[in-house]
Amino acid sequence: MSFNKYHQLIESSYSKDHAMKFMDNILNNEQADIIQQSCKDIQKMLPPQPFACALLSATLVEFCRIKGIHAYLVAGTLHFNGKLLFNYDPIIETDNMVDNWNGHCWVIFNNTIAEISLFRTAYSDQSPVWLGEMITDTFGSNRGALLESMNEMEQFGLLYTPQYVFSDQHISGLLNTVEMMVSKIHNIPLDPTTSRVASPIPGFPYAIF
Repeated sequence: MSFNKYHQLIESSYSKDHAMKFMDNILNNEQADIIQQSCKDIQKMLPPQPFACALLSATLVEFCRIKGIHAYLVAGTLHFNGKLLFNYDPIIETDNMVDNWNGHCWVIFNNTIAEISLFRTAYSDQSPVWLGEMITDTFGSNRGALLESMNEMEQFGLLYTPQYVFSDQHISGLLNTVEMMVSKIHNIPLDPTTSRVASPIPGFPYAIF
């Protein structure tokens, strides 16, 4: 059910060609290693703040696409062991950043999901105690990211229900924010000739990360 839903959403936000490539491109071991390393690099690059799923996931999409891996940014609902953790809020479809947004984002590769933000949120003292306890009881502490098939995620108790796939233009807007954060945190000046802030081009190949 979810797999077909992803196909429909990708076709709606991109094209039939994108949707067909999504169906055909199954991750191999080398690509999985690249994604896992990208998750580590992104989490080192950005501070460990909770509720940053859109920014972290958009950055992972960018890293993967630069490496030639088909990746899409998804928003929807997330249940854990039958309990609703994050509901879907359609406002994310029109605003790049929404204060106190209560939704969730993840990255999809064919039948594989990358979850790069859940642990940061669960371990944070800004999150409900019950969330931290539920996640820690199942996964332990100090986890960074998950890269598992849809079926494996469900075996862990995680049920992802897609509602929206972000377009390149929307991802570019999120990455503008990420780029400015990285520039400020690491004291890296923005180059006006290549910066997304100055030239928001989808697929941006000159990332400063």
